[in-house]
Amino acid sequence: MKTRNGGRAHWPWEMALLGSIMICVGMLVVSELGHMRLQTGYNLALREMRAAARLQELLGYITDAEAGQRGFLLTRRETYLESYKAVLPKVARLEGELHEYFEAEDDPLAQQDFRALEVLIGQKASEMALTIGLVREGRSDTAREITGSDIGKEKMDLIRMKIAGLQQAGRERTTRLIGTWEFNRNLSRFSVAMVSVLNIVLLVLLFRWLRRDRDAEAREQQGLREEQGRLDRLVQQRTAQLDMLATHIQRVSENEKTMIARELHDELGSILTASKMDVAWVRQHLGAEQGPLADKLMRALKNLDQAVQAKRRIVENLRPTTLTTLGLVVALREHVEQATEQNGWQLQLDLPDERWKLPEDASIALFRIAQESLNNAAKYAAAKNIRVRLEEEAGRVCLLVEDDGRGFRPEDARPRSHGLAGMRQRMMGLSGSLEVVSQPGQGTQVRATLPLAAVPAVTAGVAPAGENALSFAAAAQARAR
Repeated sequence: MKTRNGGRAHWPWEMALLGSIMICVGMLVVSELGHMRLQTGYNLALREMRAAARLQELLGYITDAEAGQRGFLLTRRETYLESYKAVLPKVARLEGELHEYFEAEDDPLAQQDFRALEVLIGQKASEMALTIGLVREGRSDTAREITGSDIGKEKMDLIRMKIAGLQQAGRERTTRLIGTWEFNRNLSRFSVAMVSVLNIVLLVLLFRWLRRDRDAEAREQQGLREEQGRLDRLVQQRTAQLDMLATHIQRVSENEKTMIARELHDELGSILTASKMDVAWVRQHLGAEQGPLADKLMRALKNLDQAVQAKRRIVENLRPTTLTTLGLVVALREHVEQATEQNGWQLQLDLPDERWKLPEDASIALFRIAQESLNNAAKYAAAKNIRVRLEEEAGRVCLLVEDDGRGFRPEDARPRSHGLAGMRQRMMGLSGSLEVVSQPGQGTQVRATLPLAAVPAVTAGVAPAGENALSFAAAAQARAR
């Protein structure tokens, strides 16, 4: 079952879970009620059996009292009265217990029969006491007449009959209680069985729904993983294409810069030089009377000199001629010293020998990174000390540009700033890496690293970078003093 937003509805298995809980609670309640009914029936049956035993015990005591009475009447020995005297309190106690029991019973007929039994027991006790008293008074004949009559026997028979009737009624009540007890037991067992069956059914349905939802969720997750994999592949493909495009654009840009620089140098340079030579020739051939014209030509020569300088500056910015003709080390040294002079920095320069050569792509990339790093230091860092180092270590060329300026958080770089992105792209295009380490107030360090299959060794006689006597900070402090 689906929801409106496309998700799976969970209410069926939630309802099943709620139903299962309710059934478990109902099963507990039914079981407890059945147990209570069984316990009640069991207690009532025990009371009936106890009452029947008490009635039988009461009949035995009355019989013992009558036997003691008759023995005394026949022998006139007081010893026969010991049993008589012993059972009378017991008869009274049992009679009291049974009276409470039958009064508590919800059976009017049983209550009536027991009251009649109490009357008969009282009459029998009075008869026995009367005969015993007559014998003690010496009126044995009268006592024998009473004993010989059927009054005592009839009373005893009535007592036996009443007790037997009460016992029979008790057995019948016990039988009914046992039947009720068995019915309640069977009902409880049936209820528990039915509740268990319903609970099992609901649990089966619940687990089926859960399994169905789990399978559906697994299918959805598999679909999401496949879609995510497709999107990841697409992103990787697009990223690779963008990297290739960015690298291509940088190469095209460098080629265009080279072409423009060549055109400016060859075409515009030639025109400016020819124009300057012509203007100089005309000025030299002017007469003394043409002084104002000579001044104009002198001003034109100065403008042409400025144009030549501007052309040379533009050409150098587009593609330094020293980078093409003399290599990276000379171009880097020239550019760094010029930037240091313009910005008033204290410089620590650590470069290899000028005959140290690199492939053209690597030279251009490292020079542009140094150029961009120094421009950023001049614009934003407010630095006082600059350190530039170029070295080869373990088959990798490393360029380090470090300043002691205000620093920044690389993650807080302006989104529209393409300087760092362009430097990284240059390194990625050559399978290299760019690392920018900076914190506010702690300066900035830019480290560009390129792997090269074969890098020429440093010319002998040039001290390796590791043998520099002063670190960057120590050198800065020494120069400050």
